[in-house]
Amino acid sequence: MSAAIMPACVACGWQGRPRRIWCPRCGGAAWADAPLPEATVVATTQVRRHVGGVVDPPEVVCLVTTDDGATFIARCDDAVPPKPKDRVSLAFDSGLVAHALPKSSRARAGAKRKVGP
Repeated sequence: MSAAIMPACVACGWQGRPRRIWCPRCGGAAWADAPLPEATVVATTQVRRHVGGVVDPPEVVCLVTTDDGATFIARCDDAVPPKPKDRVSLAFDSGLVAHALPKSSRARAGAKRKVGP
């Protein structure tokens, strides 16, 4: 599993995939790779079926929003899935995965980061 690195606009810090020619927030064209900040769970659900049949056991997926306002859907691999408003870290392992943070880290939110050189 590796840390989640996303393309980030150097001008405003907006992050998203796939990499774009222009930033949808500010129109900037300069990009840098930046780690994703921690995120807050907005909602969770269980996936029980897919096109090929039944998912057994069901997979838990969550909608998360980063402190910078980016929204992602991530798989929740923890034994106890996070609940809405829980803080999570994001990583890549055959897709984006959200992992619950220790309770001491969950209180921190809203810190701004500088992206770029």
